[in-house]
Amino acid sequence: MGLVSKLKVATPEQRRDVRISASGAGPHWDQIDEDISVSGLMRDADWHHIQERLESVGVAVKVHLNDL
Repeated sequence: MGLVSKLKVATPEQRRDVRISASGAGPHWDQIDEDISVSGLMRDADWHHIQERLESVGVAVKVHLNDL
């Protein structure tokens, strides 16, 4: 199950139970066994920003982030 799915289906209590991972790389949710790296968050945010800009000028882009 992907990150977004785990966080979407988690209860509010599970989402609130977050801490910085032992490595310091980003948040970790013990109850749902999920980690997010800050670099991954930034990459995803950059990609969504680029995609929104391209769509705003009429260019459709379909690329999976794992392919980058």
